Amino acid sequence: MKIEYVYFIVPLIAIGIVPQFDFLFPSIDTDSARNMISTLVQSEAAIMAIVVSLSLVAVQLAASVYSIRIIKIFKRMSLYWFLIYYYSLSMGYGLWVIIGIRKADLGSDVLAFLRADIYLSYFLGAYAFILLAIYIRNVLDLLDLTKILGILSKDVTKEGILSVKRSGDMNDPLKPIVDIIISSMNRFDEGAVEEGLSLIEEIIIKLLDDHNFNDMEQKKLSTILFPHMEIIFNLALNKRDESICDKLVNVIESLGKKSAERHCIIAYESAQFLGRVGKKAAEIEDPLFDDIIINIVLALTSIGDKAAIRNSETVADTSLSLLGSIAEIAKDRPKIIEIIDKGQSSIGNARENGTIQKAGCEASPAIRPYGQ
Repeated sequence: MKIEYVYFIVPLIAIGIVPQFDFLFPSIDTDSARNMISTLVQSEAAIMAIVVSLSLVAVQLAASVYSIRIIKIFKRMSLYWFLIYYYSLSMGYGLWVIIGIRKADLGSDVLAFLRADIYLSYFLGAYAFILLAIYIRNVLDLLDLTKILGILSKDVTKEGILSVKRSGDMNDPLKPIVDIIISSMNRFDEGAVEEGLSLIEEIIIKLLDDHNFNDMEQKKLSTILFPHMEIIFNLALNKRDESICDKLVNVIESLGKKSAERHCIIAYESAQFLGRVGKKAAEIEDPLFDDIIINIVLALTSIGDKAAIRNSETVADTSLSLLGSIAEIAKDRPKIIEIIDKGQSSIGNARENGTIQKAGCEASPAIRPYGQ
């Protein structure tokens, strides 16, 4: 059971129990009760104004630092809306009790009749302060990047991805995470960028593990995911941020290798992405980019090797072709050319091994009867 449900249930239990055991509560002075409840109502009104102000400040801060799209997190925060409704009902109930006290005769019978209402009003007022402390803690948690990313990751589902018309539209569940990554890059917060990229990697791999994507669905996922990745890479390239470029390349490499097992279209699109960014980086004649290009070449080789072993000829051929395209642009960089040559040889050897394994598997059923 979610912890939020406990917050909702407690006042309901109190409303049901307190009137049944009103005889256990000591008698109370009417004037004292009226003053106490009046003070509680005024305090609740002031606190509700603080809650609304705090929420608006938190929303504005989070939206300006991370992304305007995370406002939906606050809109869906059930504790906030429960707090508003609870304070309104608690204040209304307190005012109703005060009116009852003022209209009532001060005799002992009347005090006994109002006793349960007075003590229930006390309880609701005290519980309102407890809820305030819990709410402030929740708001502070929502300003934590890890918590925000965790909440946003729950929106990234197969159905959510497939319902997106184009990458980056209002229904794109990856867009808020990408916005946070980009804003973190502009603030030079590399830790937040790496955390966001790792989350995307984790989400996509989990989707591939948990669901079967047909060819059309794989294509749809690719058209949503890779434009985001290309925007991040181009921004990192413009900022000369080698660590972010390498992290992104490693994420795509991981996706490509994982998808080569069952989802060849995503593996193909992963190789195409690495080819595009590799050629873009190679066109920049700056030795600082050599390590980025080498990392891209190694990632392409890794995907090509995995595809070749799995007998995915299209992905293996694409990786070989893209390595050749990068080599043509970087022909004046001997170190890169050497690594590309090794990569092409590695894919070729993996293809031969994959063909041999496939032939062995096909021959086994025919050979086995004679071996029995």
